[in-house]
Amino acid sequence: RPSIMGGGGGGSMPVETCVIQPERSRPLWKWDTLCASLLVLVAIFTPFEAGFLEGDLFSWMGIFNMVTNVFFLLDMLLQFFIAYPIETRYGPRWVLQKRLIAVRYLKGWFAI
Repeated sequence: RPSIMGGGGGGSMPVETCVIQPERSRPLWKWDTLCASLLVLVAIFTPFEAGFLEGDLFSWMGIFNMVTNVFFLLDMLLQFFIAYPIETRYGPRWVLQKRLIAVRYLKGWFAI
């Protein structure tokens, strides 16, 4: 019987596929670094754009905004596939069931 950690007893492999374990994923680390960099750029460019630029969709700023919006949309979708840790009496464990990951994300950061 699968546990909330995605596997059965005795160290079996996770039942769920396409679930990313954050501490084992170098591409996820790079994705998060890019996300943080884009957040800094948005924090700098948005006030500048609002105060000094015209709203042209095909300007460099409009294209940057479109690319950034697509990136953050993809990041929202990616969050449905990232395992999260829980504390157990045996120490921290990773929840690997996609349904539980989705419910936690929808109840938490998704609305923000």
